[in-house]
Amino acid sequence: RRPFYYKFNVETGSIMRVSNISGMEKLSLENFAVSRDAQSIAFLSGRTGDITLVSSRTDAKIASLKVDHRCTCASFISEYELMAGTSKGAVYRWDLRTRRCIDRSFDEGNLHATAMAVSSKGMQAIGSASGVVNLYQAQAHSSKLASMASGGHLAVPERVSSQKPLKALMNLTTKSDNLEFNCDGSILAMSSSMKRDSLRLVHIPTRTVFSNWPTSKTPLHYVHSCSFSPGSGFLAVGNARQGPFSQC
Repeated sequence: RRPFYYKFNVETGSIMRVSNISGMEKLSLENFAVSRDAQSIAFLSGRTGDITLVSSRTDAKIASLKVDHRCTCASFISEYELMAGTSKGAVYRWDLRTRRCIDRSFDEGNLHATAMAVSSKGMQAIGSASGVVNLYQAQAHSSKLASMASGGHLAVPERVSSQKPLKALMNLTTKSDNLEFNCDGSILAMSSSMKRDSLRLVHIPTRTVFSNWPTSKTPLHYVHSCSFSPGSGFLAVGNARQGPFSQC
């Protein structure tokens, strides 16, 4: 469908299309996650559970990871760890230094993970096809759970860890397809492109949804993406009608 991606240089305004990734077969590349240091991109390609790590500097394949079932979303916990979700609600955690899966769990009540995000304070948000977003506090995991499989891929741990969510947010009623924490992890923006004006802001310390914004007059339309500025002074929202707009 889209075996290419674009790189935009903010300083020069130049745009470069990347269509041939060294070491990677041509697959659709519209679903991906970027590391916090912007050095790596994880492409979730195909229906086979493959995750391809690519260097943003050289546009070359770094490594391949594999999960059971189709990989539907991912988020970098740090430059060394990646979290990925599947179409069956399973959540995998990878150590990118050793290329080993160090934990496998299931998001409570989630039959299809659709979005995920990790804050700078270690809070994890996982969205589902039903719209429910679960909040978790990241836990340390032992690399002893990982084991090497044949064929160059890494086996997932046989033991499945369990963790109860700190809060189940049920303010979205359709698929939650975008989750974004602000810089200090105190606010979570969650949205769904399936329903008009479906965006909510969550105050993480109290785990409550802001009631004063957005209002009925906020021109959200169908929200497809959102992102906080580095200092969290602005929230940029992209929709299906008029492109991005910002809100203080």
